[in-house]
Amino acid sequence: MKKFLILALVTFISFSLSSQQMPVDWWKQLNGNIRFAVKAENLTLNVIKDNLDSLYRCGYRIIEIFAPSEGGELYHGLAVKDFYKIDHSVGSEADLFNLINACHKKGMAIIGFINPGYCSIE
Repeated sequence: MKKFLILALVTFISFSLSSQQMPVDWWKQLNGNIRFAVKAENLTLNVIKDNLDSLYRCGYRIIEIFAPSEGGELYHGLAVKDFYKIDHSVGSEADLFNLINACHKKGMAIIGFINPGYCSIE
């Protein structure tokens, strides 16, 4: 964690002192993490699984699936109706387990991002 904070600070300072604007997704460049907002990007879990080789070659070691739970598309998919189900537009529970297993076979980690503070009123 200390190493990450130091890298983040160095990155922030270097962009602050340069004429370049700091990218919105600067954290992706520091830790080999890539986030997929599957609903907002119209992706499926199988598409991500099929592209793990190229992601690995690019240096990504952590795959983050943003808001895969069943629900609406508000807030990039955070308007969740059921936290225990995968949204049919991104795949099935079996697809999720296949993606997890494929990541682990490559030595990659996978994170499922949910935020219980955001949910549908339905």
